[in-house]
Amino acid sequence: MNWKRTGKVSEGGSRFPFSNGHMALELLIQALHLTGEVITTSFTFASTTHAIVRNGLTPVFCDVNPEDYTMDVSKIEALITDKTSAIIPVHVYGNLCDVEAIEAIAKKHHLKVIYDAAHTFGVTYKGTRCGDVRGCVHVQLPRNEGVPHDRGRRCML
Repeated sequence: MNWKRTGKVSEGGSRFPFSNGHMALELLIQALHLTGEVITTSFTFASTTHAIVRNGLTPVFCDVNPEDYTMDVSKIEALITDKTSAIIPVHVYGNLCDVEAIEAIAKKHHLKVIYDAAHTFGVTYKGTRCGDVRGCVHVQLPRNEGVPHDRGRRCML
C-alpha cells in the first residue's frame, strides 16, 4: 500500500490501516469507550450497525433526508436520551452529512461523533478533504489501490 499516495487524498491526523471497514468502526467505538446507545442510520451497510452491537451498545436509528439519503439532522435530538453516548452519521454516495449541524448537536449534548466516510474517498467539504473533517473518520480506499484482501480501510483520528 502506498500510504504517501493515499495521504494526498486525506491530510488529517493519524492513519491506522485495517483489513476492512467493519474493524475500523468496531475499534473506533472501543477506543472512544462508548456506552449505552449510539444514534446512526439504517441506510448503510449492515456493518455499521454490527460494529455498534458487537461492542454491547444499542443502535438507535435516525431517519434519512430524502434529498441525499444522509442522516436527517432535524430528527437527531428527539432520539437523544441520557443513555446516548455518540452519533455515527454515514456519508452516502459521495453526499456528506450536515457536518456543522451534527457537530452542534453533539457539542450541545456532549456526544462523540464517528463519521462513516466509506462512500466519500476524495470528496471535499468547504475545501477540506472529507477524511480531514472533524472527529474520527472511517475511510474506504478504492479498489484500484491494489490492496490485497478486500479494498482496505483506514481510520483517522
